[in-house]
Formats: sequence, C-alpha cells, structure tokens
Amino acid sequence: MAVELITNGNFAADITGWTRDVGGLSWQNAVSGDGSTGFMRVAIAANPNWDRFWQSCGLTGNKAYRCTFWYRTSAGITGNQRVYVCSEPIYFVNALVVGPALTPTTSWAFMSFTFSTNGVSHPYWGIYKNGNVGAGDADFDAISVQLLEGSYMYRAQQ
Repeated sequence: MAVELITNGNFAADITGWTRDVGGLSWQNAVSGDGSTGFMRVAIAANPNWDRFWQSCGLTGNKAYRCTFWYRTSAGITGNQRVYVCSEPIYFVNALVVGPALTPTTSWAFMSFTFSTNGVSHPYWGIYKNGNVGAGDADFDAISVQLLEGSYMYRAQQ
C-alpha cells in the first residue's frame, strides 16, 4: 500500500502549498491532460538561472517513491526540465535529481516513474530548469508523489 505525500488531482485556484524562487506561479482555468479543469502554469524565462518550483512533502532517506503528473510546454521551450528532491529548496541543499528529463512537448504528456532517496531526508519535491531552455510556459497537473512500502537501497538516477 502506498502513502500519498503530494496529491493534487485538480489544482485549486490559489495553488496552495507551491512556491517558486524566480517569478510566480499561476492557476489556469482550462482543461488539463487528465481531463480535469485547472492546472498550474510556470513562466520560463530565457536565462541561465536554476528556475524551480517546489512543495514540502516530507520524503525521508532510503525509501522508494512513485511520482506521476501531467505536463506540457509551449513551443518556445527547447530544453529539458527535471524533477528533484532536496533538504532546502532556496539553495538546492542535498539536491537529488530523480526521474527522466521532461521532453518539451506542446501536447499534454503523462510522466510516471519510481525513484529512491539516499540516506538524507528530502522534505521538498520540485521541478527545475538548469540553464537557458528557451522561453515560454510549462504547465503541470495531477502531481502525485507516493511513498512505497518498505525500505530500499539508494540508486543513482542519471
């Protein structure tokens, strides 16, 4: 049995609990990839910064998790974004990149993967872009992070 640490079948209009270090987040009142109404939009600037957004979720060390969500990018996004976990989001402390890179796509795409943490607790989960990946919007919906039963050995994700 999995324990859900982040659940958001539909983003509420106030995007409660989500934070962004550069710029803001906005709620969009439109249909998303899972067929629900409402999703989170992140404006991506053409700059070399580590733009990212995150939520506190309490991931602990040496555990396995399942992550799923819907996403899409506007045509101006030409590079990849990645999922990460960390112990302090502002300075990217103990950051661990998990899962595959998000391929830019103007159509809604579903992402699903499992990952394991190392021995450090990672109370924050987020998505970042490292470097100039173009400019435009990235949309996200139905983000879910679940703790899988049992304890697992850390395995690096590339």
